[in-house]
Amino acid sequence: MMNTTNNKPPAMWQLPFDRYTLALVSGLSAVVLWRAMLPSFYYMRFIFFLMILWGLISLAISIRLVIALVGTLLTQRPALWTGWRSVVLLPAIVTLLVAFKAPMHLGFAFARPALDQVIEIDLEPRDSFSISKASVGPYSIYQQANRDCHDKNRIYFTLSNDVEAGFVYSTTGIDDLCYNSGSKGHLSGNWYWMAED
Repeated sequence: MMNTTNNKPPAMWQLPFDRYTLALVSGLSAVVLWRAMLPSFYYMRFIFFLMILWGLISLAISIRLVIALVGTLLTQRPALWTGWRSVVLLPAIVTLLVAFKAPMHLGFAFARPALDQVIEIDLEPRDSFSISKASVGPYSIYQQANRDCHDKNRIYFTLSNDVEAGFVYSTTGIDDLCYNSGSKGHLSGNWYWMAED
C-alpha cells in the first residue's frame, strides 16, 4: 500500500523505479538479447555490450534517484521504492543468459530444421551448392553453402547479417577449423558456430 502525505497520488519523482525506468531497462535488455543471437557477439563483443547495458542502467537509476532525493527534500513527501527488484533482476537475467549463450542456442533451434533440410538435400561433395532459402529462423544466410579447408564433410553456412560468422555442420568436429581465429563452439549434434577475428 502506498503511503503518501494527504493521500495525494504519488508524483513521478516519487517513483524512481516506475514503468518508464522498467521500459528503458527492458528496451536495453532486448537489444542485447537480439545481438546475442549472432555468433560474432561471443567474440569479445559481449563484454562491451554488457558493460554498456549495466552502465546505461546505472546512469538512468542514478538520475532517477537524484530526482527522488531532491523531490523529497523540497516537498517532504517520501519516495516509493516499489519496482526496484524488476529493474535490477531483468539485466541480471540477461547477463546470465548471455553467459550461457542461450540467445544463440535459441535462435539456432529455430534455424536448425531448415539447415538440416539443406544438409539432407546435399548428397554430392561439391565445393559449394545453392540453398533455396535465404532466411532460416532469425538468420539470413548467403545463397551458397561451402565445403572448405581440411575436411570436405564439413559444410559452412556464412551469415549475411553477421558476415564474419556462421554455422558449421561437421561430423568430425571443428578442432582443425580453418578460419581467422576468433571464437567457436558446439551447438547440438553435428552443428557448431564460429566467429572470425
